[in-house]
Amino acid sequence: MDALADRYRLVFGTAEPPDDVDLTDDQSILDWLDDDMPGSPRVVVAVRAAVVRQILDDDPPEVWATARRLSGAGLDREVVLEQLGLAFHREMARVMELGVPYDPARYLTALAALPFPDDDELLAALARALDGRQGLTATELRPHLVRELERTMAARADAAGAEAPAAADTADAADAADDAPYPGDAVEVLVGTGYDAGTLVRLGGDRLVHLPSLAAGRILTHRLTALEIEQGLLVSAGRDLALFGWYEQLVLPDGQVVTTEGGVPGMRSWIGPEDWFAGYAEGDLVTVRVDDGGLLHLARVDEAATGADDEQGAMVAAVRAAHDDESSVEDLPVTFAELVARLVLDDADAFTRPLPPLTELVELAGLTTDGDQMAARTSQWERRDGLVRAFRIEEVLGDDPRRVEVAHRALAVLVDAGAGTDALRGVLRDLHADEDVFEVVLDELIAPGPGETERAAAAAAVADRLVAAAHRPAERGCAHWFAALVDERRGEVLAAEAHIAVAVGLDVPPGDLVDRAGWYAFDRGDAAAALRWWRMLEEPNADEMAMAERFAAGNAPKVGRNDPCWCGSGRKFKACHQGVVETAPLADRVAWLWCKAEAHLHRVGEEAHEDVVSLVLARATDPEDEDAVGDAALDPIVIDASLVEMGWFEDFVDQRAPLLPADEVVLAEAWVAIDRRIYEVVTASADATVLRDTRTGEEVTVAPRRDVQGMAPGTLWCARAVPDGSGFQLLGAVFAVPADRVGELSEVLATADGEELCAFVGELRAG
Repeated sequence: MDALADRYRLVFGTAEPPDDVDLTDDQSILDWLDDDMPGSPRVVVAVRAAVVRQILDDDPPEVWATARRLSGAGLDREVVLEQLGLAFHREMARVMELGVPYDPARYLTALAALPFPDDDELLAALARALDGRQGLTATELRPHLVRELERTMAARADAAGAEAPAAADTADAADAADDAPYPGDAVEVLVGTGYDAGTLVRLGGDRLVHLPSLAAGRILTHRLTALEIEQGLLVSAGRDLALFGWYEQLVLPDGQVVTTEGGVPGMRSWIGPEDWFAGYAEGDLVTVRVDDGGLLHLARVDEAATGADDEQGAMVAAVRAAHDDESSVEDLPVTFAELVARLVLDDADAFTRPLPPLTELVELAGLTTDGDQMAARTSQWERRDGLVRAFRIEEVLGDDPRRVEVAHRALAVLVDAGAGTDALRGVLRDLHADEDVFEVVLDELIAPGPGETERAAAAAAVADRLVAAAHRPAERGCAHWFAALVDERRGEVLAAEAHIAVAVGLDVPPGDLVDRAGWYAFDRGDAAAALRWWRMLEEPNADEMAMAERFAAGNAPKVGRNDPCWCGSGRKFKACHQGVVETAPLADRVAWLWCKAEAHLHRVGEEAHEDVVSLVLARATDPEDEDAVGDAALDPIVIDASLVEMGWFEDFVDQRAPLLPADEVVLAEAWVAIDRRIYEVVTASADATVLRDTRTGEEVTVAPRRDVQGMAPGTLWCARAVPDGSGFQLLGAVFAVPADRVGELSEVLATADGEELCAFVGELRAG
């Protein structure tokens, strides 16, 4: 029974089969797998069903034996089933495509060779296949790739004590690929792996070039900047040093490590030791060479060593010719990696001695650059941007060509400054009819990134034209809603608020607009108004609702409408303060202000969302464990670190200050400069807790937090003690620190790195 339970655990994830699965009915198993593998291609589900039947029936017994072997090697349940499916699918694909009989022996051989090669083995096979064959097309490379995969799989089978697969006849590329002991198209798998690793470049004519094989013995140059010298980094790994840019880690002759972690956003950088460029000066020209083992050699070189004028001129001409040829077919920009690969492929002696940096050669060739790309014509950049835009739109709108066409048509009208009123009204009707199209069009007009300020100004002009063109209520509501979001993303929240006030009275899809109306009222301190808006939503944010409810009633004494007003004016309450909501004391609004910052984080956009996700995964410690990720998402440290270490609280103050009550602005600005500290509890009572900063020795008295238990004298805690207008409070996440982890946490806090902090907390929670 235990053995059967083990099979059930592999197949179903539990010791007993699900109640809705009839083990005697193949269709029942297939239906369950359909639900268990949402989004998987039908053929993958069918293959999984066949493997499940083989495991349950123990036919052939080698399937279950292989499953146990793979599990014993540390592969998890899903990977084991996937590997078994790949082996079975390979044999069935051969039967279906070639019309040959099913060969049980081949299937058993494939099982013995499992697991299939990992990425490192695939890249090694790719390197061997391209050795001495740089510039072959995928079709030409096919038999060589298949042969290298066969060797890898044969070695796997031999290690498992099984008979090695027979070598395929590589004379016929198609037959060799079909007969290869590897699932799917060997070329597609290997080439894709090479692209992912950054080691493979596709040149014009679909020629493939393996950068690591070209890099040996090459010398590239780079001119150092003041920033690089100061911070110990090279930011041109994707430009001047593109031939070496695929390296994830390098080693200096003294053994110190250079990595690609960190650096300048949007630019592939190498980060070295702080004193990496000691003795160098801004503008120094250095040669860069990398040995096969990743040993990095840098040396200062004199300008005179970079070749005579005619040699440099010849290289400039070669750069321009290589660019023009590579861009001639698709009229797209050329990457530095493509350029240097083409130059080396055309001339085996290229870059075997120092030359001016690639960026300078490219400029001399009359080419403009953007990141790691270059172009000679505006049309190349426009075509690239158009393709990137099309990809983004299709990613959001899916494969519905009608909606994609509507989005493209709307964008074409909106960027046309001469578009007439009728065309603009047509766009408004399209945007009003499809919220997803509305969102994708807005994102394309004002997406964050380089040139964001200019795009924002242009988007504001577009919004003004839409508001002016709108006529009917639906058009006017959509135009003002569009303008509100444009102004909000530009940081003009007062203008956005005015547009929202108009839009809510018109015909606009209510969800996001109603939420925004409540959000603006919430930030202004009008909790009652925020509640009125949010109660219209099907699923309002529970925490924000609770905070609004807490403050909506105000703080004035309860009196009858005809009684003397509580303020002492002598007038009746109904004629004086009835309907006036008194503002709570500032200290009482600390939690509300923090909740406003969280509301900003949840609504500010995709970049903030990505930061939160990165911190959730760091806090989870095991990002592959769904339960761990779910628990991490609920940990207050994630939102706290997003606001503090990732900088979103400061962004909240910058963006939303015009809406906040004046005293909250002063308080929030004071909080920005306050770091997270490690405190020792000195005394604790029901009224106050005295904390001592373990680094400075300074003491601070804070109000106790009901949600923080165990703050006994002598215990250590990580927290932020912030002013509240009359004293101090602990803000955000608070967690206990074991005495033997104080040094480690101090180092983490010194980096102000949100992911490191969340990972530390995750380790603490794990015990």
